[in-house]
Amino acid sequence: MGRQGAMRKLTMLSVGLVVALGLSFTAVGVNPGGDSTAQAQAAGISIDQFQYNPAELAAKAGQAVTITNNDDFPHTVTAKDGSFDVTVPAKGTATVTPAKAGDFPYTCTLHPGQHNPASIKAS
Repeated sequence: MGRQGAMRKLTMLSVGLVVALGLSFTAVGVNPGGDSTAQAQAAGISIDQFQYNPAELAAKAGQAVTITNNDDFPHTVTAKDGSFDVTVPAKGTATVTPAKAGDFPYTCTLHPGQHNPASIKAS
């Protein structure tokens, strides 16, 4: 085997190693963007046509929950126990963070009775 054959074999081995490493990183949740799997699975609520989605969200105590308002009107996410109260601008976002474990039913104080019942269940 000449020099050219040895280089071809080395190239094939290198390509195989790169593919194998890429597959193993994918299998353990490493992604090239640098975000961890936990960050990629951040808790979120959307508001569409006066409806909170999901109506019941599971989150961890201390975990930020991002609310995205897709409506043309502002809404609030106001916990019935007063533990959080944010205004979410039209076509905007806001964040709430349940400080402790519990069930936190919330509503929109700007449009009472127009939203579906919703809650954040923090553990």
